[in-house]
Amino acid sequence: MQTKRGLPPRRAVGRLKKRKDKSVSLKSDESAWPWENRGWDSPRGSTLGKPGGGAKMGSQRVPCPTEVDISLHPTNREVSNSCLRRYTGPIPCNHFTLNDEEDCLRALAWIKNNSITAEGNIIIYGNSIDTYTTVETLLSLGVRGSCIHLVQHPPTSIITCINDCAVEGAIEDALQAAGVNVYRDALLAQWNNGLYPDPIHTASFTTPTKPFQLPCSMFFSFLEKNVDYETFKAFNDACLVYDGRLVIDSNFHTNDIAIRAAGPLTKFSNRYYSNEWTHSNFNSKEIGFQLAAAMLKLFDPTLEPVTEPPADLDRLIPMYKGAKIKGGILPGSYHYLHVSKPAIPTPLEVQRAQSDFGSEIVTGNVKNGNYFRIHINKYRMVETITCLSKVPFPASNYIRLFGQHEQALNNLCARYEDGLVPDLYSYFTEPWCMALFHDRFIDLRKALHQILSSKEDENLPSMEELARQIEDEEINLPEKPRNYLKRVFQETIYRPLVEKSILDYLHYNHYHLPMYAWPGII
Repeated sequence: MQTKRGLPPRRAVGRLKKRKDKSVSLKSDESAWPWENRGWDSPRGSTLGKPGGGAKMGSQRVPCPTEVDISLHPTNREVSNSCLRRYTGPIPCNHFTLNDEEDCLRALAWIKNNSITAEGNIIIYGNSIDTYTTVETLLSLGVRGSCIHLVQHPPTSIITCINDCAVEGAIEDALQAAGVNVYRDALLAQWNNGLYPDPIHTASFTTPTKPFQLPCSMFFSFLEKNVDYETFKAFNDACLVYDGRLVIDSNFHTNDIAIRAAGPLTKFSNRYYSNEWTHSNFNSKEIGFQLAAAMLKLFDPTLEPVTEPPADLDRLIPMYKGAKIKGGILPGSYHYLHVSKPAIPTPLEVQRAQSDFGSEIVTGNVKNGNYFRIHINKYRMVETITCLSKVPFPASNYIRLFGQHEQALNNLCARYEDGLVPDLYSYFTEPWCMALFHDRFIDLRKALHQILSSKEDENLPSMEELARQIEDEEINLPEKPRNYLKRVFQETIYRPLVEKSILDYLHYNHYHLPMYAWPGII
C-alpha cells in the first residue's frame, strides 16, 4: 500500500511479516473447515501506509500451557490462566491452528497420511463456533465421535458464541449422539507431561474439580484471537500508540499521519470514551469499504473534495449499519446462519427483557431441523435472523432480509399473527419475495429514499421532513400520524413517482423477475 504523497513509508512497519489474505465465502450446501464456515464476515484487520501489504489480526495462536504438574491434583484456582502468555517453545508438528486455506489443507493431509480416521485421538481446544464446525468436519471425514475430544477452556464472558439456548441445546444433543467427548472449563496444563512436546502424545488439563489427561494424535487450537508478537513489535518499533490494540481515530488514522489502520487489531482512542466499541463490533466488509473510500482521494487527485464534517463530529466514533454475519455447518449436520445488527454483545435473555425489544417471529424447532427466528424491532424492521436447518438453504437471500420493514415482507407480522405463516423457509420461497432477493433491489431502495427525501413540491415539505416534524411535535395533527402521512402520500406527487420507480425496476429486470406483472405486459 502506498502512503500519502511526500511522506516515505515507515521503515520499521515495513518489516511486518507479509501474509496471504484469502477471502473465502461459505457455501451453505458444503461441509467445510472453520476458515470457510466463518464465511461472510471474516474478522480481519489491516494497517495501511507501508510496503508489503497489511498486518492482520494475530489469528489463532498456539496455547501456552500452565506447566503445572497434574500428579499434584491441582485445580483451576491454583494455577494462573495462561491465555495472555506467549508460547515460545517449539511448535509441535501435530498442532494445528486453522487461519487460512493452507492451514486447512495441511491438516487434511495430516489426517490422510497418518490414518487419523481409523485410529487416533483428536483434541479440539477452545469455545468458539470454530470448534463446532471443526467437529462436524472431522465427523464428515469419517473420524469416530469417540475419538474426538472437545475441550472448552473457561469462558471469558457470560455470552456464548451462539447466544441462543435453543440452538445450543441442539448442538449439545448432536455432540452426545455422535459420541463426542466434551470437557468444560479446562485449562491446558502440559504436553507430554512436561517433556519435549514435538509431537504431542498426551495433553493434560486442569478443571475446577480434578485434572485429566488425554491421548493425542492431533491438537487443534481455537483460542481467542490476539495481536501476535511480531506485529506488536513492529508497531512498537514504529512508535505507534498501542493500548492492547493499535489506537486509531474516527478516520482510521494512527498517531502517524502516513499510516491508517482498520479491523479488530485496532481500538478507538480513549478520548472518545467508547472502549466497548471497536471495529470488531461492525461488518468487516463495510469497514473495508469506508477505509477504501477514505483512501481514494490519495490515488485519484481529480476527485472533488469531500465536505469536511463539523468539528464536533470528530469527537464521535462512526456507527456503521451493515449486518454482522456468522454461520457454518454445526454438529448434527445443522446448517446455521445468524445475522444481527452491530451491537455490544448482550445475552439474548437480557435483550428480550428490554421494554423496547420489539417482537419475535419463530417457526419450526431445532429438533425437527427447521428452526427459523426473526426479531422485529420497535420500528418494525428486521434486526436479527437465526436459521438452523437440517437441509441447505439460500443464505445469501436471507441475509438480504436484514434491515427490511416487515410490511415489505408481505405484511409478515399481520400474517404471522393470523396463523398464515407456519414455515418461514417456505414463506420466503414464494414468488412475491423474489424482487427483494435481487441484487439490484438495494438500488431501488436508494431511489425510493431519494424520492421521499427530496422536495418534489415547492409548497410542501418532503415526506422525510414531514415525518421529522411529526416526530419533533412541530405540527398538530387532527388524526393519527400514520394515517396523516399515508393520506399526504396518496394525495401528492410522491405516489406516482414511487409507483413509476417500482415499475421501472420490474420492467428493467423482467428477465430475472418474470413472476411480476406491470401495465402493458398483456
